[in-house]
Amino acid sequence: MDLYLDEDTSSALLAKLLREAGHRVLTCSESALEGASDVVQFSRSNRGNRVIVTRNHHDFEDLHDLVRNVAGHHHGILVVLSENKRRRDMRAQHVVAAIGRLIDSGLPIANEIHILNHFRS
Repeated sequence: MDLYLDEDTSSALLAKLLREAGHRVLTCSESALEGASDVVQFSRSNRGNRVIVTRNHHDFEDLHDLVRNVAGHHHGILVVLSENKRRRDMRAQHVVAAIGRLIDSGLPIANEIHILNHFRS
């Protein structure tokens, strides 16, 4: 899958693990978009035909709704929810596994927003 890691998920470890799992990954820093708004990040992911991975649930849910309300298209939004609880929050390897489970589920990804925590084992 072609993925774009939003600034809040753009860790070297996550990018490495996703690439090792066969995904094509572009990070926020590789795009020189650190500090750019969510709208800019989302636009970059869509121009590159990539699914965005983010921790910013509320803003991207609003962007998803906006695109859908104007009959637009996006390549998909994958959200990693954080509760700031070490034992419950997803680590990089959990995110990679959850993306694999989502793909295996056969659920549509384009034009959808998925909470990756729901695909955690």
